[in-house]
Amino acid sequence: MNPVIRAQLRDFAKANSITAYTQEKQFEIYSIFSILNGLLGESVDAYNVHLEGDEFGVDGIAVVIQGESVNSRQEAEDKLATINNPRLSSSSFKLKQALATTMATSQSFLTRCQDSLMGV
Repeated sequence: MNPVIRAQLRDFAKANSITAYTQEKQFEIYSIFSILNGLLGESVDAYNVHLEGDEFGVDGIAVVIQGESVNSRQEAEDKLATINNPRLSSSSFKLKQALATTMATSQSFLTRCQDSLMGV
């Protein structure tokens, strides 16, 4: 891992009380935080977006309505019922610490995402 990213990860883990987690899990949560809060400008708790385990092949899923993460269908319906022109977004995360990823790995992940969205 790049030394600068390692230092940022260490600081993030301390600030968010996740030092007991493996470095891999810390990296996943930190990356989700960086993308949602830094790149996209949302105010979302990355820990709530992160998925435990690895059986789905996805590290995190976020559904964001009006800048707030929703965690259930009921919560989404309640929020949407009060908004005339909602701002919606969804993000899924598959994060790797490796220096390189293969095209086959990327294609496999995208195929699984497509299959899950199509109900296959």
